[in-house]
Amino acid sequence: MTVGVDVSKDKLDYGTKTTTPRSVDNTPEGISSLLEDAPPGSVIAMEATGRYHKLLADTAHLWGFKVVVHNPKDVSKYAKSV
Repeated sequence: MTVGVDVSKDKLDYGTKTTTPRSVDNTPEGISSLLEDAPPGSVIAMEATGRYHKLLADTAHLWGFKVVVHNPKDVSKYAKSV
């Protein structure tokens, strides 16, 4: 299962295809809450956002999740093509 995360300076909005979207603070405590909520074996996917995605990406990797960081230009081009 993939957990998609919309990263901003202050918040992390996340969800899957089958869950209601949730939001946590972009802090170590918020990231821990997000990762505790993620199903085991999930892929944590996010868009690169300057430095704001790095703590989540690093922490998720340390917790044993597969992490995917997408290039924002690729995400934008994909969205326009759909």
